[in-house]
Amino acid sequence: MARSEKGSEKEEKDQEKSEKGEGKYQKDPLGGVFFGLILLTVGVVYILRSQLPHPEMWWAWVLLGIGIVSLLDAGVRYSRPEWRRPVFGKVMLGIILITIGGSMVYDLEVSWALILIAVGAIMLIYYLGKAIVQNP
Repeated sequence: MARSEKGSEKEEKDQEKSEKGEGKYQKDPLGGVFFGLILLTVGVVYILRSQLPHPEMWWAWVLLGIGIVSLLDAGVRYSRPEWRRPVFGKVMLGIILITIGGSMVYDLEVSWALILIAVGAIMLIYYLGKAIVQNP
């Protein structure tokens, strides 16, 4: 078999994969962008930890920052059809991290637990409703 025939077969297989939807996330630059933002957040918070209102709780500020980046990631992915992915998990992660980090920074001991309970209940309702609709 000649090289040109092998090359054309490979191109056909790649085209079939892209038509089927396989590899549709391979050209998505947002994963690297938001991972870079997370690393940037951790580094900046660590360097500026002495300037924060509660410097001994710098890691709580990191949780807060990562939660915000997660919500930004979900918002951008939801708004751009070419990069759209399921964002429910990112939204829940963002809410949980913001809640835990914010409650530790602002010394709200009970509120983070109540918000986690509310988020858990929302997730249960969402996924049970989804399961019921798919399997009546």
